[in-house]
Amino acid sequence: KIVRTTDTGGIKLIYNGTPSNNSCNNTGTASQIGTSAFNIRYNNAEYVGYTYDTNTDSRIKKYIDDWYSKNMTSYTGMLEDTEWCNDRSVSSTDNGIDYGAYGRLMNLLYQIKPSINCPNESDKYTVSSSKGNGLLKYPVALLTADELALAGINNFESGANNYLNIRNKWWAMSPGAFSDVNDAYGFDVGGSGYLNISGVNISYGVRPALSLKLGTKVSSGNGSYYNPYQIVGG
Repeated sequence: KIVRTTDTGGIKLIYNGTPSNNSCNNTGTASQIGTSAFNIRYNNAEYVGYTYDTNTDSRIKKYIDDWYSKNMTSYTGMLEDTEWCNDRSVSSTDNGIDYGAYGRLMNLLYQIKPSINCPNESDKYTVSSSKGNGLLKYPVALLTADELALAGINNFESGANNYLNIRNKWWAMSPGAFSDVNDAYGFDVGGSGYLNISGVNISYGVRPALSLKLGTKVSSGNGSYYNPYQIVGG
């Protein structure tokens, strides 16, 4: 599914499963590549990271990279090396650590302020080190909580009818919090379409995202569920 355009004119997409009878109207487990914990461990703040501890891959990054290597390498030339933000900036330390997206999106005053800017260079995940941290093996990761909020998924109203909701829990890329009892939390989307935070060691759905390069050609389709775009190449 199309999520947004990038600053270089690319088109960010999120995985929604394998077409059936030329239709992409999938929900639930059919909209994900499987399930994974974000990280197996949870008792240190580093485990909110897409990588951690001198750039060790998180469990979910390994899971996504394995899927990509088996299914997507022939499409790499059609994808742009865009930025994927694992924003570990700190918004509050009142009770443990609240990370940047938590401060922007979980404000009790209902003042949602999503941002697609990534505050720390070290949190800008890219393949090329000239564009970001260079820690991605492939041009694929997860959508941020901010991108989901801009698409209408938030913590204060049901997103049950939102086009990204699959009626199943799945992970976002953004760190949530590290509690004062030593639990690491990341953002996820709940089955009712709410934006939540959950312990990083819990297994939820995995929906990779990638970005088509500017100029990618559509060979057929009108973009609907029942007549999806098909792109040239691959």
